Amino acid sequence: MAELRKAALLAAHNFQKWPVNPRVYVVFLLELAYVHWMVSPVGDFCAQGGYTVGPWVFPFLLAEPYSRLMVMLGLILLLCDAPFIESDHPALLLRSGRRTWTAGQVLYIAGTSAVYFAVVYLLTVLVLLPHVGFEPGWGKVIHTFCQTRMAGQHGIVLLFDHQISNALGPVEANLLELLLCWLLGALLGLVLFVLNLTVNRSAGAICAAALAIFPLFVERAGWWMHYISPVSWASLSVVDLTGTTAFPSLGYALAVLAGGNALLALLAFLAMGRRDIDVLKSV
Repeated sequence: MAELRKAALLAAHNFQKWPVNPRVYVVFLLELAYVHWMVSPVGDFCAQGGYTVGPWVFPFLLAEPYSRLMVMLGLILLLCDAPFIESDHPALLLRSGRRTWTAGQVLYIAGTSAVYFAVVYLLTVLVLLPHVGFEPGWGKVIHTFCQTRMAGQHGIVLLFDHQISNALGPVEANLLELLLCWLLGALLGLVLFVLNLTVNRSAGAICAAALAIFPLFVERAGWWMHYISPVSWASLSVVDLTGTTAFPSLGYALAVLAGGNALLALLAFLAMGRRDIDVLKSV
């Protein structure tokens, strides 16, 4: 328990550097600009018709592969300096030990993924203000967009997939979307950590970016490639929610992401145990 507390304090130490890290502000400003561009037409539609829309747009933001790419690249940029060995870390590592220090970095990656996607979700809500309201189910606007082509007719580029709204309620869909994104974000962060530590500092970024770009090719290939494209699973549109499609099941996606995170975390501990410590300049 004491080791876990030390690891949590090390993760918190990394978060304390955010207010003085310009990259954090750049990432979230870029995501705000992108979310505004994608989601604000829904607010414009509501303003013109006097409608309200529920705070449930997040799953549809990630339904399109280019949106998944833009959102995942933001997280990769946020974590690209893994394994986060800056000038103060050798002393922290000596005091805490390699295993506890590594656990702290793994917790930081998981925490960063959770914070990042929570912020992206909140941005989808903030952009829609003051037209956010609560109605039964998905609400009139989202239900209409999912069941008709009205969204495209009004210049809305979000992909409102009726398979999501038919299979899940709004709260369940958004929670599942956040869970999948959190696991995927942690996976990408651990890829950055392990490859940057064991190969070189650019290897992790290249591999993580390739994983983020891969769904663009999957969309033009056979359905079976969705089974080897974890970033695709950030969209509930390409997860089999009803047992009636050829897409990977929700259980498959969750199991592979959880297993991948566990394996990469183990590799991080093994790599850190054998690695000489070099102070890295922040990206």
